[in-house]
Amino acid sequence: EDIKARYRAMYSGVFYLRYVKGLWAVAEGLIYSMFSDANIYNDDSRPVAMLNTSVRYIACDYGTTNPCVFLDIRDDGQDIWIENEWRWDSKSEEARRLPVPNKTDAQYADAMREFMTDDPQEQCMIVVDPSAKSFITELKQRGFYVREGNNDVLDGIRETATLFTLNHLHIHERCTGLIRELRSYVWDAKAEERGEEKPVKMQDHAPDALRYYVRTVLPDWRKSA
Repeated sequence: EDIKARYRAMYSGVFYLRYVKGLWAVAEGLIYSMFSDANIYNDDSRPVAMLNTSVRYIACDYGTTNPCVFLDIRDDGQDIWIENEWRWDSKSEEARRLPVPNKTDAQYADAMREFMTDDPQEQCMIVVDPSAKSFITELKQRGFYVREGNNDVLDGIRETATLFTLNHLHIHERCTGLIRELRSYVWDAKAEERGEEKPVKMQDHAPDALRYYVRTVLPDWRKSA
């Protein structure tokens, strides 16, 4: 019964229906329906020693015409804290005011250095969208420690959803882009009609970066306890 209770607590939404109830359920609607205000924190509610006792990572979803997103992740060994984000959208009003709204790999690498800072204690692994080969090369040539993200979409979504359900994944309120996208990230109904299961490729940039981290860095036991 203890094991059954643990599995019931791990899943919600479509994953609960499949893995706990044993039903074949269509993946439809909001993907992270379990994400709520309970997963959001601020400077006052952050554990006092978290920044000093956690390991830092940065996750990146790369884009040129689409937005590029960096997430500042702190992992204390049990819980994951998304402390900050950086985003460049070449279609935004800010970008359209520039002569060239799109950034180059070199400009993104400059932004990464500023985001990480030059503090030796703040240097960390960067988990990058595996399709961003040229950006990965640029980062490595500058001496960054880079790991290509695992882009197994469905398993990454399931594992991220489990962490939200178990309340082991927390988002700082300043990460407004990530929060907005988590609340609008949906399954593709047209793909479901074709017998496929995948999310809509819109408003998914920060959730993708988060998924890369969860799927690539965390051991299996962290995603099921």
